[in-house]
Amino acid sequence: MLLLAVILFSVFSPASGIECPDDWVSFENSCYVYVNDVATWTGAQTICALLHSRLVEIESAEENNFIVSQMKLRNVPKTWLGFNDFVREGRYVWTSTGEPMEYSNWKPGEPNNDNWAAGDQDCGALYVDGTWDDENCENVHSHMFTFFCETRNIEGEGESIIG
Repeated sequence: MLLLAVILFSVFSPASGIECPDDWVSFENSCYVYVNDVATWTGAQTICALLHSRLVEIESAEENNFIVSQMKLRNVPKTWLGFNDFVREGRYVWTSTGEPMEYSNWKPGEPNNDNWAAGDQDCGALYVDGTWDDENCENVHSHMFTFFCETRNIEGEGESIIG
């Protein structure tokens, strides 16, 4: 069983008008929490779901930069992202919606589906330099990272998936 250790921090962002639960931080219309526990991609998805959220889904350069800044604060070299190409190889979609990604920031030469590590690379990851990679989802020997969960909290729409 994974030991879930959530880094404690609490932020209210007047600029965004979004109030996040304790231990979460806001950016634009979402709340984020860092989970300081290594997991496979599927394990990370499961933990985020238990937190009524999802693996972070980066939809803009600004959001990418925000997550990178959070990674740097915690000395995180690589983290999972909430996209995959399970259904059709090379067609990456957001896991929460199945919709194609409109924004991406692939590392040069990626995605490459390099299957050196027991299986295809179908899941997304983010390097601290801001570039993306496709990774093996379930290799417990070399592909376990800490991660961020995200939940939408859209002011004025009366919609929240928190709690």
